[in-house]
Amino acid sequence: MAVETVPPLFAAGVRFSIAGTILYLWARTRGADGPSGPQWRSLTILGVLMFLACLVVVASQVAWSVGTVLTPTMTLPRSNLISAGGQMMARGAMLLACSVALGEVPPLPHISPEAAAAIAYLIVAGSLIAFTAYEWLLTQVSATKVTSCAYVNPVVALILGHELDGEAIGVRTIVGCTLVLTSTIALLRRREPSR
Repeated sequence: MAVETVPPLFAAGVRFSIAGTILYLWARTRGADGPSGPQWRSLTILGVLMFLACLVVVASQVAWSVGTVLTPTMTLPRSNLISAGGQMMARGAMLLACSVALGEVPPLPHISPEAAAAIAYLIVAGSLIAFTAYEWLLTQVSATKVTSCAYVNPVVALILGHELDGEAIGVRTIVGCTLVLTSTIALLRRREPSR
């Protein structure tokens, strides 16, 4: 919905900039320390590597994977909220710069009420809740378990599309979804080697 009236990089840049700033300021007001210089460098690298790249799907998956693997090895702030907020702020700034460089803005786009609602939903559900949970999970369990959501999300999207918009789901789709869910369950039940 958002991209019907708002250029995609601009919409994504606004989403991450606002969500990151909200998260960052909320954590700071609750007493979390701000990132040091090296921590800002780490946050910026992760923010750039882990954004949902629009131009090359394969490169985005490689970048997201590298960011996921690097997260536990990098010097990051103690607060997961500061870490997630800082990454989103860096990601938002990069996306807005790309938006300007590609000529999406200026002028600022007309944002329809539907587009504003879609961006607001993505700020809250997609960034403040989901990405923060993803970052926290990376500090709690293996990257294999955390990234399993990438397999389940398309199935959830198909179900929501069917229920909310009447999109057709055929036999091949059901078989494919069953295979995805079965393999994800098998992956999550697999014992990981002891460290």
